[in-house]
Amino acid sequence: MKKTLLVLLMAMPLFLAPWACRRPVNIGPIPTPTPTLTPITTPLCGFTPIELGERSVYAGPNVIRSYSDWRTFCSYPVGLLLTTPTVTPTIPAPPVDFSKQMIIVYMDVGCPPPVYTVNDVCEGPTQITVYGTRVEPCVFCNVASFTGSAHGLVVPQSNLPVVSQDTVIPCSWLLVTPTPTP
Repeated sequence: MKKTLLVLLMAMPLFLAPWACRRPVNIGPIPTPTPTLTPITTPLCGFTPIELGERSVYAGPNVIRSYSDWRTFCSYPVGLLLTTPTVTPTIPAPPVDFSKQMIIVYMDVGCPPPVYTVNDVCEGPTQITVYGTRVEPCVFCNVASFTGSAHGLVVPQSNLPVVSQDTVIPCSWLLVTPTPTP
């Protein structure tokens, strides 16, 4: 039995030899797939900071995309606890061209306010992300504040939602470098 198997295994290449010598059949050019365009997923980053002055803590909207939004934002009285805008006689000219730009607003509110630093603003395929660092204050006071310092981030006009991705640093006395005494 072993001898028969050995003979068959040795003879098998001879049986397959006719197929090994055949010429390949030309089937024509091989079609290449057409490349598909992929959307650019690299975010576009950058912003221009502007100061918007003292505002009511209820001033809104936080994303100003049009002159109507700008009028609403400027219609909140400073220092009063009113949650709805009121018409004011003078609305300052907007600091941007709303056909090309919009303003993302953030406010410093509190006693003392946290130190907030905007690191970057990036527009991705589905949202605009504001990257910031917030250092919480170590001392608080019991005073209610109805106004705050408003800051704006000027970015290209977009209908995408705006989200914040902040790094929060809790209060730490170790962040304060002591001054050496002589």
